[in-house]
Amino acid sequence: IVLVTLKGEATMEAAAAMTARLTGVVAARPKGVILDCTGLTILTSICIGELVALKRGVAPAPVVIASAGALIARSLQFTRLDQVFPFYDT
Repeated sequence: IVLVTLKGEATMEAAAAMTARLTGVVAARPKGVILDCTGLTILTSICIGELVALKRGVAPAPVVIASAGALIARSLQFTRLDQVFPFYDT
């Protein structure tokens, strides 16, 4: 299982680094991925797309979201991705 810590603003400017990082995770073929969103403050649509690509890339391994703040949780609920990614408080 791989732990990926997302911090700061996941904006268009940060998307390239996020893509490279998540591509490496997919290449490792983990048995599961935990996305730690403790320090994540903004999540843009391009980065949400990267999370979906990660989910598809590691399938059937689970991808879960941990410690999403209210703003991040609302973004994922608005896009209905709360139906795709299980949420955990810690």
